[in-house]
Amino acid sequence: MATLTIASDLPPGRHKVKVTLTSETLDKREILFERNRADFDSKPEKYQGHTWYASSLMLIGDLE
Repeated sequence: MATLTIASDLPPGRHKVKVTLTSETLDKREILFERNRADFDSKPEKYQGHTWYASSLMLIGDLE
């Protein structure tokens, strides 16, 4: 699971965060850690999907 930090170190107060996913197909081999590229090369079918899931969210404050 990868970590993506959005809107850290903001001053106190209300803030809105909007996450927009690109419609472009990503070059998965390029964005993988180098240690995982051999797996990509040997099992490309494993990496064919292009679905993104937010698996966990950490919110400090209140969600409105």
